[in-house]
Amino acid sequence: MPRKRTPEFNPIGTRIIVERDPPEDVTEGGIVLPDASQDKPRLGTVKAVGPGKPLPDGTRLSCQCNVGDRVLLSNFTNEVFVHDDVEYVLVREEDVLSIVSNL
Repeated sequence: MPRKRTPEFNPIGTRIIVERDPPEDVTEGGIVLPDASQDKPRLGTVKAVGPGKPLPDGTRLSCQCNVGDRVLLSNFTNEVFVHDDVEYVLVREEDVLSIVSNL
């Protein structure tokens, strides 16, 4: 049986690819939520980072996020794609609200 290859993404500019956390399907009170009523998770893990913003002098300002960082995303990120049944979000660096640690 062939092994699944890990996808290699190469975002452009200040774009970042994030793998969203799976949605919670049970509330704290134990109520099971149907798929239709689940909110899209805002937390995820950075999988790829673009080279950064080009500056007038020809250099680049690198992104503040690194591969492996846990991040909190804005609600308005809408570039979603699925690869091998995994949902990824393509966002600009400005759409990352915070790098999350100790969660």
